[in-house]
Formats: sequence, structure tokens, C-alpha cells
Amino acid sequence: MTIGKEEPFTLYDENGQKQASGILLDGKLHKGYQVFQDGVPQASMHYRHGVLDGEFIALYAPHEIAVRMHYSAGKLHGLSEHYMRDGQLIRRAPHVMGRLHGVVQDFYPNGKLREQASFKMGVQDGECVRYAMDGRVLERLVYHAGKPKT
Repeated sequence: MTIGKEEPFTLYDENGQKQASGILLDGKLHKGYQVFQDGVPQASMHYRHGVLDGEFIALYAPHEIAVRMHYSAGKLHGLSEHYMRDGQLIRRAPHVMGRLHGVVQDFYPNGKLREQASFKMGVQDGECVRYAMDGRVLERLVYHAGKPKT
């Protein structure tokens, strides 16, 4: 339930170009918020009572996503994806309440897997495999509680 009055706002630079727009609730960012450069969208995010909560997208240019992340109560929560300008995925990382949790994957610019590592609540735990661009395994390590097993 929303208490107070939602107030839409838009900020402009000295040349009249839009810099930001969103909604304030009791003086705090609430719901959608967008950032612009020279009037062109650069990022969009969702807030709840002044705290990041929902999808965050940063752009290279309109319709060219650089980063897509999800927040819950101000912490990364869910899948984050990082892209090159050409749209190629370069990193996929799952988070739980601000910590890496699950399998993190990094990719070469050609789309092939570069590294895959497992994390448990922010600590490397499980197999980490590094690959050459041709798919050969370069290194395979197993971690337990952040330390490589020997």
C-alpha cells in the first residue's frame, strides 16, 4: 500500500535536454526512474521507497543493453547479465541478496564459454573450469569454502 502522494518529476540540463525522470513518494524515488544523456536513455531502474527494487538496465545506446540486473531491497537478487555493444553476452551471474550464488559464466567475444565457476552465498565453492577459445579445458579446480582443494 502506498502512503503519501506520488509526484512525477523530470530534470533537464542547461541546454534543455532531459537528464532524468521518475516518481517521488515522500521525497524518495519510487517506481520507474530513467537516466538520460543528451536526451537519450542511458539507464532505467525501479525503486521502492528510495531503494533499488526490481530490474536495472544500463544501455550503450537505445535498444543496446550493456547490463541487466535485478534488485530486491537494494541488493542484487536474481540473474545479472553483461553484454558487449554488439549484443553478445559476456557474463551471466546469479545473485541471492547481494551475493553470488550459483554458476557464474564468463564468455569470450565469440560467444564461447571462457570460465564457469560455482558460488555459495558469495564464496567460491565447487568446480571452476577455464576454457580456451577453441573449447579446450585450460584449467579445472575445485573450491571448498573459497579455497582450492588440493
